Amino acid sequence: MQDTIYIAGLEPLIAPEELGLWPPAPGWFILSGILLLALTLLSIIWYRKRKRNRYRILALKQLKKISSRAEQHPGLQDIQALNRLLKQTALSAFPREQVASLFGDDWLDFLDRSNYRSNFSGQCREHLHDSAYKKESQVNIAPHQWIQLINEAGTWIKKHNIIISKTNKNGKSQTY
Repeated sequence: MQDTIYIAGLEPLIAPEELGLWPPAPGWFILSGILLLALTLLSIIWYRKRKRNRYRILALKQLKKISSRAEQHPGLQDIQALNRLLKQTALSAFPREQVASLFGDDWLDFLDRSNYRSNFSGQCREHLHDSAYKKESQVNIAPHQWIQLINEAGTWIKKHNIIISKTNKNGKSQTY
């Protein structure tokens, strides 16, 4: 009975004010700063990579144009355009001294050497190699061979590894 008297005389509890969302604790400022810095760094890395690989994007667009133009009846001009595109792409990625003077088998060996995923051999190699020396009437490329050639060129453009050869003071070639 004594307990109920004490309880009845108590005033109601005063609830604390609700905590506001602002200002946050210092840890949130630090976390926000770290996230903002990480986002900025990732954006810079993405932009540099995109800029560095822009030539690949442009080459793939050009490859698509060549492929669609020659879809039904590929001819000598289409093979030569494909070969020119590969050379322009290589000149964009590799030092001019290393690529510009290549032709024939050396050029095709370079394409194979700079990308292990593509394989310019057999009929593909023959068509690319002979495109500089044949007349339009001598070119006979089947549609499935043209598709294979386009696929190999696309693979090379997408996946080639940049190999730089330099000659040191002793006259020996070094590959990087």
